[in-house]
Amino acid sequence: FFGSSNSCLRGSNPSKMMSSLSRIPDEVLSNIFLFEVSRRKWRLVSKKFSQCVPLHIVVHRSLNAKQEARILSMLGHRNCRSLKATDWFVDARSISKRLHISKSLKSVSIHHSGNDSSAIVELAFASLTQDTIESWSFGDFSLDDAGIVALAEVVKKSRRLKNLEFHQCTFGEDGLTVLAEAFATTKSLRTVNIKSCKLCRGGFQELAKGFSNSASIQGINMAFTPLGDEGLQAMGDSLKKSGYLQHVNLDFSNVGGC
Repeated sequence: FFGSSNSCLRGSNPSKMMSSLSRIPDEVLSNIFLFEVSRRKWRLVSKKFSQCVPLHIVVHRSLNAKQEARILSMLGHRNCRSLKATDWFVDARSISKRLHISKSLKSVSIHHSGNDSSAIVELAFASLTQDTIESWSFGDFSLDDAGIVALAEVVKKSRRLKNLEFHQCTFGEDGLTVLAEAFATTKSLRTVNIKSCKLCRGGFQELAKGFSNSASIQGINMAFTPLGDEGLQAMGDSLKKSGYLQHVNLDFSNVGGC
């Protein structure tokens, strides 16, 4: 949702207001902004929208050059809180430039974007400049060792990161070992989701070691990620050793399939 109006709307009912607002020219987004109530009043000013309410950007399709430029510009606004992009074939390096300067962005989700692992490297290191990101979500990425090592650096160094999620991703073996070591040292990370992913042979054992040695990770979700009998055993051992793990989801992990 993206509202545009020539005057401020105060004290309006959110559901009625959303239906009455016009869309910004060229329909920049498909589903755009959710926004929060501040002091029980709603304020929208067409040219100062981002200064009035927190922005949560959601993109579910490809954009033309003008639309893309506008969205990237909005990522730099001081009130922008999150980006959720699916099927938006944007160069992730463009997003990393905004991460260098944003002091408000807390959540980034990028799925089916057509980017490769090198883009992950730039996003990861850019996020450490301001260290505001609390949640990362990646979908349909083939992560080579360089990409995973970069994310491991974020896991180790970030003081804000609480959630890390992968969906339908593949991992390089050496990089996965480094990521597991980062899990063992992080002080902020609380949940790790590795869903419908393909791990290298023995990768689950490295992850289990990292989980069991972590003093911060409380939840693990590896649903639909094939583990095999050895993987299930390794995860079971990590539960026994860890004093912090509270929630583990291994649904449909294809126990005998590896």
